Amino acid sequence: MEGLKSALTVGTDSSVAITSKVNGYLQDQAIKLLLPTEAANLIQNLRSSTAGESIYQLSIKALETNVIASLNRSAEDAAVLAKPILINAVTNITIADGKKILFDGIDTAATNYLRISTFSSLKTAFSPKIDLSLDKPLFAGFSANYYWAVFTTSYNAVANNPFNVLLGLKPLKNQSLGSYATERALTGLFLKIKDEEIKIRKDPAARVTDILRKVFGKLDS
Repeated sequence: MEGLKSALTVGTDSSVAITSKVNGYLQDQAIKLLLPTEAANLIQNLRSSTAGESIYQLSIKALETNVIASLNRSAEDAAVLAKPILINAVTNITIADGKKILFDGIDTAATNYLRISTFSSLKTAFSPKIDLSLDKPLFAGFSANYYWAVFTTSYNAVANNPFNVLLGLKPLKNQSLGSYATERALTGLFLKIKDEEIKIRKDPAARVTDILRKVFGKLDS
């Protein structure tokens, strides 16, 4: 049991260290936060015509880049704040669940259990932390919420321009980034925890403590 908790603690430490550094999310294509789905679909529609692509390149592309960069900076800033929440969840794993996780033969069993059992509560606890990060001036002196507001206003100016009526563009709602960013940031963090769990199970070199070597060494045989 202590070996499992140690593995998840090590995995959480490593994952938080990876995601909370500058470009931890932004330069990792597996976990990078992109535009919210509605906005991404509208941009795809805008770019589906020659005229729309020209408008995108001239008026929208740079704004989209700023939104994405600042959104990922906010995720990186908030990631470190998830650590105590995750560690608390690890310490509360029961003996029965621990045995099942260790011996059910799935390389990501611990991460799967942790994600299923804690994601909802983690989202609730993490949400105010990501909201604070979204309001911080973390990219080029401005916040993700600032860039999102500018992006939304600029896109809607294009969509509502009567000269662009033939493009059939729909306005974009000025939705809050908080819920979207929270879920995507936590999903990315759990993906990294999963990667760390697989390493510990498969690679003896990743077992950096005596208890990890003892417990997972037995599972190798």
